Amino acid sequence: MLQGLFPVPRTDATVDPYLLDMLRHTLGAWPGDSGRAHWGRRNYFVTRPGRVDDAFRCLVAKGLARAGSTANDFRVYHATEKGCHALGLNVSQACRANDAARQFVLAPG
Repeated sequence: MLQGLFPVPRTDATVDPYLLDMLRHTLGAWPGDSGRAHWGRRNYFVTRPGRVDDAFRCLVAKGLARAGSTANDFRVYHATEKGCHALGLNVSQACRANDAARQFVLAPG
């Protein structure tokens, strides 16, 4: 019954399911929350130094995410096109996610 809701990740390397869940959250790619049609309208994840930031550095190393703006101790990460496709977003959704990433910048505070 749930088959097809979560696409099989398409990555060339094995990625920890925890990291894939973080990437899904970055993109708002949770079928139960907003439905697949809305995937990619969000493309940011804000971290502080620690476990989550370290996990995102792993995603960056795999090319699935990139680091964005910083303010104080905070850093924002965005899914890359490769990250979007790894979660099964189509071309239109990946373009929308790229646009969403450009619009989200941390303001110094």
